[in-house]
Amino acid sequence: PVSLEKYNKHHIIKYTQEDLYIRKINLKIGKWLISEQIPYYLKHYKIPNTLTYKLMIYNMGIGNFSHWYNNGRNWDKLNTETKNYVLKYWQKY
Repeated sequence: PVSLEKYNKHHIIKYTQEDLYIRKINLKIGKWLISEQIPYYLKHYKIPNTLTYKLMIYNMGIGNFSHWYNNGRNWDKLNTETKNYVLKYWQKY
């Protein structure tokens, strides 16, 4: 909901939560997050702009990520869902 709200703030065409079930719309918003919004967060928080960090923020949100990042970046303390998300991506690509 937060990401969709931010997307709608920056774009003329507004989408609803239900629109996210439409693959084309979901991919469009996801692409915007990965290519524009998340790099903005990384720059703002002075965090290196890496694909792994982008995937982590996409999965867990900037607040949870920045807490993890600022508290030692310990992979073992990362939640299982995000670990699996990142590992699944890297195994696939």
